[in-house]
Amino acid sequence: MDNFLTESEKESIRETVAAAKQGIDKLVDDFYTRLFDLEPSLRPLFATDLSDQKKKLVSMLVSIVSLLDKPEQLLVAARALGKRHTAYGVSREDFEPVGNALIGALASAAADQWDFDKEQAWVHLYSALTAEMLSEFS
Repeated sequence: MDNFLTESEKESIRETVAAAKQGIDKLVDDFYTRLFDLEPSLRPLFATDLSDQKKKLVSMLVSIVSLLDKPEQLLVAARALGKRHTAYGVSREDFEPVGNALIGALASAAADQWDFDKEQAWVHLYSALTAEMLSEFS
């Protein structure tokens, strides 16, 4: 588990979230706009009012950052999230547009600080978390 993320990747993720915190509302709005543009069929999986869902996204980002140095706990949380998402009607195929929307929104929110290394850190993290979440899918 020591090679879950490099120290450089963890720092990139922390820097991205810190930069995005200034405009966190814009980031979550951008995420859902991107997601529903990429995959309109996902819109019915969400309530009409996205206020609670947006709070959950912010909470998730904060939790990820707080658990970067505790990969076992982060992966346990990802599996639990995967289990919940199976009940929501999420499919394996839905993870790709979610990842694209998330990374696109993060890149936009942290534009001045975004670079290839930050993108790769997020791709690595998202891939690892997705693999754990998908382990709960039948």
